Amino acid sequence: VCYTDPDMELSLYDWSALPCRSCRSAEHVPDDLLRLARARTWAEAEPRGIEGHVLQESWGTRAVVPVARALLAGLAGHSLSVQARHRFLDLL
Repeated sequence: VCYTDPDMELSLYDWSALPCRSCRSAEHVPDDLLRLARARTWAEAEPRGIEGHVLQESWGTRAVVPVARALLAGLAGHSLSVQARHRFLDLL
């Protein structure tokens, strides 16, 4: 099941148990995704804490699947700004 609410989707995972390439764990990722989902400008919609942490052009950590599901949940909803929607699509 993929929820249309990113908050609900993000709550399904134990992010502290998922790896991050730059930090001890991916525990920071839900906050980074929610910040991105709430972005209203291009500057706010920068994927800090996601690119280079969970995914990069040629590789991803085990956290990629939960991140992808949260991105899809955000895209399925109607609350994303144009800037956030574009960033979500770029990350996918």
